Order: sequence, then C-alpha cells, then structure tokens
Amino acid sequence: LTDLIIKYLYRTDTDQILNFAILARGGDRDKFMLDAYGISEGAEIALDQVVHAAYGPESLQVILGKQMNKTHSTGDSIPQGMGINECTDFVARGTTTQKGGFIIGRNTDYPLNGFFDRFPTVIYFNPTDGAQKYMAVTSAGIHLAGIIGLNESGLYLGVHTIPTLEVSEKGNPIFVVGQEVLRYAKSFDEALEIFKRFKPAAGWAYTLVSTKENRMGSIEMTNHKIEVRESTGNFHIQTNHFLTPEMSPANLDLNASVNEDSRARKERTEELILSYEGKLRAEEAIAILSDKWDPVNKEIRGLANVISVHTTLSSAVFDLSEERV
Repeated sequence: LTDLIIKYLYRTDTDQILNFAILARGGDRDKFMLDAYGISEGAEIALDQVVHAAYGPESLQVILGKQMNKTHSTGDSIPQGMGINECTDFVARGTTTQKGGFIIGRNTDYPLNGFFDRFPTVIYFNPTDGAQKYMAVTSAGIHLAGIIGLNESGLYLGVHTIPTLEVSEKGNPIFVVGQEVLRYAKSFDEALEIFKRFKPAAGWAYTLVSTKENRMGSIEMTNHKIEVRESTGNFHIQTNHFLTPEMSPANLDLNASVNEDSRARKERTEELILSYEGKLRAEEAIAILSDKWDPVNKEIRGLANVISVHTTLSSAVFDLSEERV
C-alpha cells in the first residue's frame, strides 16, 4: 500500500515539478535522463530512486501546502507530522572574527537519520562546460550542491525549509536552483537574479554570503514571490521562518511548538554570537552548533527550541579567513 501511495505522489506532484524544471532549463529531458541513468548504474540503485530522491522535500512541501489550503477553505483539520525541519545557520564577519574574515556555521536538521547521515560526503565539482568550480557538504547520492555549498567566487549557500500555503507543481526543485547559483553566479546580485528566474515550487530561504563583496543575507522565497533580507551588522542568522514584512504573512504556522522552536533557535544563536564579544573563531562556531540550551524553558534539552537536536544530519563550519572547512 505504501508503495502504491508513493507512486501516486510521484505522478501527481514530483513528476509535474520535474517536468516543469526540465522545461525551465530548455526542455532537454533526454540529457537529464542520461545523467540519471549513469548515476543509477554507478551507484547500483533504481533509476526511479535517483530521479525522485532530490525532489522529495519539494514534493512534501507542495502536498502539505495544498492540503492546508483545502483545510483553510473548508474549516477541517488534519493531523500534523512530528518530523519538522530545524536547520540553523549563521554568518559572522569583520570585527566579529580574529582575522576579519567570515565564519559560517551550519547545522542541517531533518528527520532522515540513519539515511542521510550514514554517508557524509564532501564533493568538489570541477565543471568542463564553462561553469566555475564549487563544493558541497552533503550525503552520498544527493549529488547536488544546493543544500550547503561554496563556489570559487566566494558565494556560500545554505538552505532552509519554510512551510507555506504558496505552493504549486509549476516550480523548480530548490536544490537544483541552488546548484545553478553556485555554478554560474559570481556576485550577490547575480545569485539573486538566478533565484528570481527559477521560482521554487514551495517555501524556502537561502542564507547567501558573498565573501568578496562583504555581503550577507537571506533570500526568502515561495512559489508566488521572493524577497531579500540583507544584514549590515556583524552577523546574520537564519532558521525556519520568514522574517521580512513582505514574506512574514506567507509563514504557514503549523502549531505553536514549531513556531516557538524556529524563533528560539534564532534567539539563542544571536545570544551566543554576542557573548563572544568580537572574538568568534571556528572553535566558537562549533560550540554554537553543539549548543543544547532551550532559551524558552531555561533548560538543556535534546529536542525543541535548541540549536543542536537529535535529528542533526550534518554540521559544517566554514572558516574563510583560513580557507578551510
């Protein structure tokens, strides 16, 4: 029964997103399928799995958004899943670091424990088609840099899921869009233009850092609109909710616990960054990513309202003044 449901969801949501994305990139389905077939053969896993794996998060968000839209119109209620996304990242710059460079800390938190985190992988891409070099911190099989990545122009990207009602199958898989940015964008504004050109199917925010331009911020996106939240101070923080006045109404408030969690993680991250009084190094960034203090209930916890949760799949610190990850 589960297999039948999954195949139905592929047909009604994932395949429509995939087809839209292929058309948005020029419509060369044959080239896409050849690439997928090569990965399938090399990894010895089913072609279907390769094709649909990277589209799972987008599809689930579209299904949630469509179902909740129905709920809002009929007044019915539906059960909410307990597995929420709790990614946290932050950027510190200028006088906040010892050498004046950027320190970036990132926790990827998603209920895929036992799968994603079994094969932690760092990929270095050296394209032969004119694109620039870039790298990804990911898991074997998720061969896209659109989750966490850095390119040779000094652009960093970190993705965040944000539930919203503003969804549609006529959108692009966000990990593919992120990879497009890392392949071709050389500045903050060039990255923004690519995000505007390839709208996502669901709700997302990307932390975007341009180290050479000394710029950092978040690109907040739904299928309907896109806004930029750029920070001019010494640090920038992103968790799993929109913060700009234009995008805040698009937050889908699943329940009070989910709302509290995302905001508490942002509050605690800011508190810790400020506590280091302009002396944040890679070691302090690691300590922040490991923090389990719940600022709401004033206690140490393993889940809810804490930066380091049991569903952390990967942690990464980019110490760009030392050119190390």
